[in-house]
Amino acid sequence: MTAESFLTSHGFVGDPFASTNSENEESLADYFVPPPYFESVLGSPTSPKSTIVFAPRGSGKTAQRRMIEIASGEEADFACVTYTNFSEIDPKTASLADHQKVICRLLTVAALSHLAEDTWRAHSLSEHNKQVLKYAAGELLNDLNQQELETAISSVKSLGDKAVETWHKYGGFIAAGIAALMSKFGLDGVKLPSELAESATGQAATLAYLFPKLVDVFRALGFEAVYILVDKLDETSKTGNRPDLAFSLVSPLLLDLTTVEQPGVAFKFFLWDLLEDLFVESGGRGDRLGVSKLHWTVPELMEMLSRRVAAFSDGRVTSFNQLVDPSFGVDVHRLLAHLSPDSPRDMIRMCERIVAEHTRQPDYPALISERTIYKGIHEFSKTRSQELFGRFMKDLARLPEPSFTNTRLASDVFKISTTAVRNKIVSWIEAGAVEKIGELSRGAKPLHKYALKDPRTVLATAPLASLSRLLNSDIFICPSCSAMLITSSPSEPCKECGAESDESAVRSLLATCEKPTD
Repeated sequence: MTAESFLTSHGFVGDPFASTNSENEESLADYFVPPPYFESVLGSPTSPKSTIVFAPRGSGKTAQRRMIEIASGEEADFACVTYTNFSEIDPKTASLADHQKVICRLLTVAALSHLAEDTWRAHSLSEHNKQVLKYAAGELLNDLNQQELETAISSVKSLGDKAVETWHKYGGFIAAGIAALMSKFGLDGVKLPSELAESATGQAATLAYLFPKLVDVFRALGFEAVYILVDKLDETSKTGNRPDLAFSLVSPLLLDLTTVEQPGVAFKFFLWDLLEDLFVESGGRGDRLGVSKLHWTVPELMEMLSRRVAAFSDGRVTSFNQLVDPSFGVDVHRLLAHLSPDSPRDMIRMCERIVAEHTRQPDYPALISERTIYKGIHEFSKTRSQELFGRFMKDLARLPEPSFTNTRLASDVFKISTTAVRNKIVSWIEAGAVEKIGELSRGAKPLHKYALKDPRTVLATAPLASLSRLLNSDIFICPSCSAMLITSSPSEPCKECGAESDESAVRSLLATCEKPTD
């Protein structure tokens, strides 16, 4: 039997766990849960403002970008282009002119696409608007090959698939198609503006001149603003695991206030959270750009999962618990949200792994058992921990408990000097695998106490049979701020809010997720 058969038997019309890439999710709007700041990121086209969203990978940056693209559809008062292809730019030598060249190209293709979609818009263009468009098309489009032009056309999100259809109608992705469009709108006979040659002393100056002029074209076409959505900077072959190079790639654009505060334009940057410190250290103007940090609460993640399963089942399933044997006294839907801190993607991947573990059994039962729930969580935890902290997992697996002191590791575990252990711990902290959670009073000098930071790593470094015990004895929820605490002493002050709680008031993660009894 397959996962598809299992899901169909429970009323699903599609697999809600098949994709974790919002780029490819056609029904995203049906289960999108906006973070609290989303309205300010979307903003008002009548007073457009550039903004930055810093968020970890898998936390929903691209989903937010997609929702802005969807909002820019028919009858929207803003046009939208998406800037996600950086293949032309070397992160080590990136310049503002490099970005302006690509952006001006996208704006030119978008303007021509909107004209082709509604030919009456051409009547609203001034002679100067037409001159600018003709010059931009000649300079930025004529030398493109088919793939490059297709990439530019696909960025015109306001028109969706219509942009591609339009270019096919006018001769395809070749120079002839551009010429046909120019002729259609009467641009082929327009004389080029003399001030272009007079004002431009090189490519950079020409692009700096073109950018605001192209924005003026969109205003003439009836749009209040142009939104430029910048995403996927950390997904190139050179920047994938290098936040420093990802920042080097975007910083010439991100730090240039003249460009990002251009009237009539709103840049929306969706950036890896590891770039935030680099932005601040480089003098980034968070006071001039709206800066938001993405953080999902457990109730928001639960709502997201509920909406997702409902969307793929025509409302028949609204909780993952409906797939679980009711004899298991744990609210698995809530547990999955707790075990996916700030990551909708990880939550969906964990669901997929649980279903996979269930359906790989011959003649599997109708509902998922307690053991299979833990097996799926354990397997995903090992996979995710390896992805995040692979080079440290061999050492982390030797930890006797999820929380520890450096002296114990030195004497009892690794049997090396405290200095050598301290160096190990520093590298774990820098990687995000470990954090300092407090101090123990031992004589004149306090003893630092550390703990694993990610609950999945706690589970990954333990045998499957220990999962229930760990969830009940080493992972707790702060009663004051709901932060997750990984510690063997739950009475310690919370690392997030600093509250000191009586040990009897602090509930374990497993206890927090217990189903209420009748």
